Amino acid sequence: MAIKVVLADAHAALRDRVRAIVERKAKDIQIVGEVSTGMAVLELDRQNPSDVYVIDISMSELDGIEVTERLIKNNPKSRVIILSMYDSPELVEKALSVGALGYIVKRSLAEEIIHAIREVYKGGTYLSARVTGDVVDGFLNRAG
Repeated sequence: MAIKVVLADAHAALRDRVRAIVERKAKDIQIVGEVSTGMAVLELDRQNPSDVYVIDISMSELDGIEVTERLIKNNPKSRVIILSMYDSPELVEKALSVGALGYIVKRSLAEEIIHAIREVYKGGTYLSARVTGDVVDGFLNRAG
């Protein structure tokens, strides 16, 4: 059975790029929905919950953080990967604190999206290599 994925990004070109990558390289992943707003993600979830949601952090109506928070509140088993142009440790921590299991910087999308979807689907976490070091450094600085 394929991993059902919803893509949520304001830019159709990015959704097309992700779909093309997945269709070409991952027969075990199926894109079952594509939307451009945060409210549309929640509506799709109400109609037909998916396995993994790949959500842009910057969308209209509701941003990716708000959508993630609502998805998790409605269904604690929801698995979310945040897509972002920003590699700010603060944004990564905020996304993780509301329940996202993954955070991918759009610049590194092609190399990471399939691995991230599979990892998050299994219940694991995935952070882009571009943000991992900063997040760990921030944690260690607060802990030490």
